[in-house]
Amino acid sequence: MAYTRGRKEYEGKTQIVWEVVEDPALVILEQKDVVTAHNIHSEEALHKGIFVATIAESCARFLGIYNVPTAFLRRHDERSLVMFRCKMLDLEIVIRKRAFGQILKRMPVLTKGEKFEVPLTELYLKTTGGRWRDRKFPVEDPLLVLPEEGDATVHLPNAELNGRSLDKISFTAHERQAIDEAVVLSQIAFSLLTDAWKGLGLDLVDAKMECGWTSHGTLMVADVIGPDSWRMLSRTGRHFDKQPYRDGGTKALPDMMRQYRALADLSQRLV
Repeated sequence: MAYTRGRKEYEGKTQIVWEVVEDPALVILEQKDVVTAHNIHSEEALHKGIFVATIAESCARFLGIYNVPTAFLRRHDERSLVMFRCKMLDLEIVIRKRAFGQILKRMPVLTKGEKFEVPLTELYLKTTGGRWRDRKFPVEDPLLVLPEEGDATVHLPNAELNGRSLDKISFTAHERQAIDEAVVLSQIAFSLLTDAWKGLGLDLVDAKMECGWTSHGTLMVADVIGPDSWRMLSRTGRHFDKQPYRDGGTKALPDMMRQYRALADLSQRLV
């Protein structure tokens, strides 16, 4: 069945959400030729949207082989995917196999690249302009520490945990169950993808997962999976993600786009 792109529902830094005229339970997710870093810098990166859409499709089809539910339905065009419309969990789930990025600032005892005995799962509030629900924070996407009992605490994502918090949040039992289920789903997806990419000679060291529920209440990995939201290294330490742009800015883009292209080609071997 052919789907018709309707009105624009939302445009973010790297993707646009369009309605599907024929089915309100679906959306079209268009990947833009834009690369971002640190929620501040962004610029055009030719063909990036095509590479990201290809990688996301391959990852979703691979997970589907193992009955891991994702919002992906089909490819719409070279840079767009037809996805199930989901009510998103307003948390980001980050799973780390090795120590890279801001965790090194929170836990300076760690060595860059150090491998955890078991993958570490972290939660972050999914903010826009520092806002989350009815709260305002001084930074985007602060860290959420959720104990088994009692209130969750909110912390700066790139500073040592020192006992002080930005805020406290009480989650209902229903919300806690929903978070737990989303975490388990994300961990399963990460484990499967880690093994699959290892077989292709690449090390998936961390990834951000976003989950949501369809109108029928099915929990899914609901956003695109790919190099904008993971760190991936070759055996020689070469990055297959956007870390080069974070570190080097514009001058790093040509080489980074070559890696995205290579990754898009390689991803098709997942399925």
